Amino acid sequence: TCVRLFVCDMILDFVLLVLLTSLIVNFLRTLAEKWGFIEWAQINAPNDFFYKLASCAFCQSFWIAFVLCTILAIVTGEWYLMAIPVFSCNIQW
Repeated sequence: TCVRLFVCDMILDFVLLVLLTSLIVNFLRTLAEKWGFIEWAQINAPNDFFYKLASCAFCQSFWIAFVLCTILAIVTGEWYLMAIPVFSCNIQW
């Protein structure tokens, strides 16, 4: 039962990290939109691919979460943090 509690605790921690990451990413996206960074990225996009990337809220959420989780994974050494962007980018508030 000790192993079972440990696994349940890990799953709960992962779910909470996904929710926390999605909140932070949503805050950063809102901030970038308010400061005009997203519009600037769309205007100065070198080609159509980057324009579409800057226009897609799903893509923005994924890449912001990816950068954030990459930094956290390097700092903490926990490789499972790299899976968080896949789950957190789907959560829109």
